[in-house]
Amino acid sequence: MLRLSFSLWAGKLYSCVICNVLLQYNLIHIRKRSVMMFFMPVEAVLNRLAATIRNKMARKKRTNSLSDQVVEFVLTRTIDELSTLTVEQVANYIDVNRSHLSRSFRAEKNFTLEEFVFKIKIIRAAALLKENPKATIKNISDKMGFCRCDYFIRIFKQYFGTTPAKYRDLINQ
Repeated sequence: MLRLSFSLWAGKLYSCVICNVLLQYNLIHIRKRSVMMFFMPVEAVLNRLAATIRNKMARKKRTNSLSDQVVEFVLTRTIDELSTLTVEQVANYIDVNRSHLSRSFRAEKNFTLEEFVFKIKIIRAAALLKENPKATIKNISDKMGFCRCDYFIRIFKQYFGTTPAKYRDLINQ
């Protein structure tokens, strides 16, 4: 809580800011024995508080949230790395506990990390279908790390509403 009291001294408006408030905002440091009030112009107090808030906001923007780091890590993986990517690998890269990572990611994104990686695999598979019109569905399925081709086709149809073969035909027209 910020409490300011104003007094007129020598024709200028000054604020008396309670020391514990300034300590809370890390604006001053008080010696143990001194009990004092800190006097400074109102504009200076407000400018200093604004600068402190701006600095904290800038630091927060620079330090990405855990889920943003995960998204960046997953999206920068190659297709070969993505096909074998596990939650443990992501947790080791970000240097956090696997359980904490999973809970945090789900809380921020409203779906699990496994679901996210799965969606990225399907999207990359669709890109492969477009880039490699001669590649078989089985090859793309294997390249993306799916155990069975029929499972890949079923999941692809859930996400895109059509089979991979029909999708390829549609995008190549």
